[in-house]
Amino acid sequence: NKPYIFVNPKQYQKHSDKWLKWLNYDENVVIIFPYLNDRAIRLKQFTDMIKMQHKYNPIIFDPGTDFFDEYSDLVTYVASKTIVDLKNIMVVPNADMLLLPQNIKYFEYLERYRTENITTFNTLLAFESNYSLTINTFFTYTLLFQNQDYYPLYDQEDMDIFISTCLSPTWDITVPADLKHKIIRLSGGSFWLAKEAVRIYRDTGTFDPAHPSFTHKLDS
Repeated sequence: NKPYIFVNPKQYQKHSDKWLKWLNYDENVVIIFPYLNDRAIRLKQFTDMIKMQHKYNPIIFDPGTDFFDEYSDLVTYVASKTIVDLKNIMVVPNADMLLLPQNIKYFEYLERYRTENITTFNTLLAFESNYSLTINTFFTYTLLFQNQDYYPLYDQEDMDIFISTCLSPTWDITVPADLKHKIIRLSGGSFWLAKEAVRIYRDTGTFDPAHPSFTHKLDS
């Protein structure tokens, strides 16, 4: 198999410039991604990029696997990963996990740690849901939520680039122009859906939007 070709959408470039600007202002960042639309890969791309600048130290916090019973546990965790002389950024790629009842306390922990280490510590939280519908007290965490960015679905140009320069060469196929336009229209700006549609075409030589694997993802 050929290696997966990484795509750098113009939309990502525009929004990541905004995230970096906020970090450069010594502020915190919240990003709201569409459901199942590129959150993980764009967060990794961004953290890899800021790490290479030798100015920031991204500290990944996964509420699904990292557990802090007390505030002191968070302090110990951050201390173990802190790099002196760099700006330490607590990155939570799956911040929706923070909305679980047993994890709500982490908002308080992060807000407190940010307050106590305001010149050396920032946060970047990435959601795939409207957190304000779940945690109606989010406005009390004014430091954590001081900058919020909604990452939209991709436009037609980025979708075309994804299919033409990533999926087609990766799978060594050519997607006819009329079919590509159909896939772009039916995928609604989602790389995830477009990839499934092109996979169906790769395996069957055609694409029917009623194909079970496509409708399953569409209904997810």
